[in-house]
Formats: sequence, structure tokens, C-alpha cells
Amino acid sequence: MTETSLHIATSIPKNDNRRQDGEYIYVLEAVINGTPHTKEGTGYERCTTRNRLVLLALDDALGCLKDGADLAVYTDNQNIMFGIREGWIYRWKSDGFQRSQIKAGKKYFLPLENADLWERIYYKLDGHTLTWPDSPDSYLGWMREELHRREKEIMIEHYKRYT
Repeated sequence: MTETSLHIATSIPKNDNRRQDGEYIYVLEAVINGTPHTKEGTGYERCTTRNRLVLLALDDALGCLKDGADLAVYTDNQNIMFGIREGWIYRWKSDGFQRSQIKAGKKYFLPLENADLWERIYYKLDGHTLTWPDSPDSYLGWMREELHRREKEIMIEHYKRYT
């Protein structure tokens, strides 16, 4: 297996759960036969959430991996980390990508937010081993600066277009 690291950042701040336009950026870094290889990816979505942006970045990055990889994922998004690390994704799969809830001895199913992305990620995880390191993310500062620069460019473009 190839040792690979995935670094994810979003333009929506941590703990901001409002729906808004947002962008993600990721850096996928692998060392193959002693040679480092790096791939960057970005994406944008209107009226979205931070969780969805992180899932989009993870889905995009997993799509770039060919063979089984030992993937160290760096993100500060606890929901996504727990969804995979604690095995929730496998329970959701067995429940048809719905959340199950038991009330008065009966099992009920509720919609799972971002079920489309969780399902795609579930199938892309096959053959890969994911870990969630506690060490600081070496790319985080650069990714946040890059997102900030892009936001400024978009604001200037909108200003020129509409004035």
C-alpha cells in the first residue's frame, strides 16, 4: 500500500452551520518509490454546509487514488471523522444510507444528510485504510491563505461585473 496524506480545508469556518456558498481545497500527497507526488484539488458549491464541502473534498480525493492506500486524513471536521472512524458509515449502508432511531421498541428511519456523498465515499473506501492523525496539519496555513485569496478574486470579479 502507498502511504498517502490528504489535507482538507474549507472556506466555511468551523462551527458555522449556516447554509452558504463555499469552497474547499485539498492537497493529496503520496510518496511512490521514494519520490513525493502532490495533487491539489478545489471545488465550489452554492448554498451548502461545511460538512458537505469536506465530504466533497474527500470524495474528489478518493477518486484520484488508484490502488489501496494508507491514507492519513487531516481535517478538523469531527462529524466526517467520526462517521468513518467510528463505523457509522457501515451502519448507514446497512440501513440504506438512512439514520435509524429506536422509539418505544420500534425502529424508525430518518433521512441522512448528504446521503449521496456518504454512499459514494463508502464505495470509494474499498481497499484503502484511513487514519486521522492528531499531529498538526502542515498544509493548513497555506490552504487557508489560498482560500482567502480566491475569495478576494471572486469579490473583485463580481464588483467589476455588476458595477
